[in-house]
Amino acid sequence: MPGCADEVLEKLENNVNLMPYVTQLLEIGYTPEKMIQIIGRGLDVDIKESEPVQFKCRCSRERILAALGGLDKKSLEELSQDKVTEAHCEFCNSTYEFTQEEITKLLDIARYAPTAGNSQGMYYIVIRDAEKIKAIADAVADWMEAEVEAGTENKRYFMTVLRAYRERGQDIIARHAPCLIFALARRLNITGVSNAEQSWAYAELFAPTIGLGTTIAGFIQSCGIAGYQPLLDLIEIPPKHKVVGTLMVGYPKYKYQRMPERQHLKVEFR
Repeated sequence: MPGCADEVLEKLENNVNLMPYVTQLLEIGYTPEKMIQIIGRGLDVDIKESEPVQFKCRCSRERILAALGGLDKKSLEELSQDKVTEAHCEFCNSTYEFTQEEITKLLDIARYAPTAGNSQGMYYIVIRDAEKIKAIADAVADWMEAEVEAGTENKRYFMTVLRAYRERGQDIIARHAPCLIFALARRLNITGVSNAEQSWAYAELFAPTIGLGTTIAGFIQSCGIAGYQPLLDLIEIPPKHKVVGTLMVGYPKYKYQRMPERQHLKVEFR
C-alpha cells in the first residue's frame, strides 16, 4: 500500500483479524459495503463505485473443446469413434455434447501445414502431466548447466536463465504451461525443423478460435533439437525419430483486441 501510514496499516490489520469469516457475514445478510465499513472501522472510508455481483460459471463449448484438445492423440482417436462425446462441468452442472466431426477436427489442423517437398510425416506427442512437465524443465536446466561447463557460445545467456530458474525459482523454461506438444520427424528428415515451424504457425493461428494460447517453448525445443538424451528419455520418442519443435499450450491471461506493437520495419530493396 504505497504511501500508507503505519498507523493506518496497523488499524486495517487489526480490523481484519477481528472480522468474522466473509461467509458468516453473508449468511446474516451483510452487504459488501457493510463489510468494507467493518474493515475500515475507525478510518475515513469512501466507497467510490460498486457493481452488482452474481454467480457465473466461465465454462463454454469453446473452453471444453479446448480442454479436449489437450488430450493425447490416442484418447482423441478413441473419442472420435463415438458419434457424440459428452462433457460435464462440475462447477455449474452444465453438460456439453461434442460430435465426432468436432473431435476429428482437432486432429486435422496441423496436417494442412505445408512441408518441404510435401514430405509431411509429422508426428506429435502431447504431454499434460504436470510432474512430467516439471521434470522436462529440470532436464533442460541440466542441459544448460552442461553447456555452461563446456563453455559454449550460449554460456553467459544460459547462466542468466539458470539463476532465474534455480536460485529464484522462476519457471522461465516451461512457463508453468499446462501442456507441451513435441513435434517429431524421422531422423533422416533434414527439413523436420522447418516443417515443424510451419505446423506451429497453423496451430497458433487456429488456437485462439477455441480459446487457447500458444507459444514456442524455445529452451525446451533447443534442448530437444540438440538431442539431449535425458530429455528424449522423458518424452519417450519412437525409434528413428527426433525432436524438431516444441509448443506450449494453455489459456491466455490477456486477450488482445488489436495487433501488438512491434519494432519498425527494416527492409532494403536492391
